[in-house]
Amino acid sequence: MSDADTRMAKILARAAQMQQSTEDDDRLAQLEDAAAEVGIDRALMRRAAWEQSLEAVQPPRTLGVPTRVVRRRWLDTDLSDAKTRAHLLTRLDSIFGAKGERSEDDAHATWTARHVVVTFESQGDGTLVQISERFVNTATTMMSTGAALGLGTGMMLGMMLFAAMGKGILGGFVAALTVLLTVSGGAMFGRSRTLVAIANAEDTFERALASLELPRENPARADTNGALTDGSSDS
Repeated sequence: MSDADTRMAKILARAAQMQQSTEDDDRLAQLEDAAAEVGIDRALMRRAAWEQSLEAVQPPRTLGVPTRVVRRRWLDTDLSDAKTRAHLLTRLDSIFGAKGERSEDDAHATWTARHVVVTFESQGDGTLVQISERFVNTATTMMSTGAALGLGTGMMLGMMLFAAMGKGILGGFVAALTVLLTVSGGAMFGRSRTLVAIANAEDTFERALASLELPRENPARADTNGALTDGSSDS
């Protein structure tokens, strides 16, 4: 394909992307109209769309396991207020049971600890908060460890079966099959443990976001959530 053909293909792909975006905006406007008819604020519909926009994007995966967890929520709060930012960032210290590293300005704030990253961004008349954590190393380590344990177990069982069956061709086949099955079983066990860790992170993030939504004037209620994570993380 020539350079001209490549440029034309990129132009066409971009135009199609823009068309899709326009159609999505039109559909959202229709939803807002329908919501307004039953008394739902248009701004709330737009905020809900912002929260859900990331869910349409599939996270990266390793052997079918998501390697990143992301959750978003709209906060009806003014991030430009320094006291508000300090309150939100301090709440995260309590929620996750760790003193996070912070960076902030009038329109953004970031909190990071134990590979959990929380970002705040001003959006219209409120703030969009996102909590994320990467599980690339967790997934790789757990599945590799499971496979290694399966290999060791399979080799011991395979040698026992090989000896018991007279060290013939059939015995070799059964021994090899045993090793293969135990390695696969170990890897699947590691995969299942990774999925459990991811599910726990998702639950933690949802509770953290719910806690951030609690009113500032009732901090005692917010603090009852305590530390919501056990410190499992990824690099």
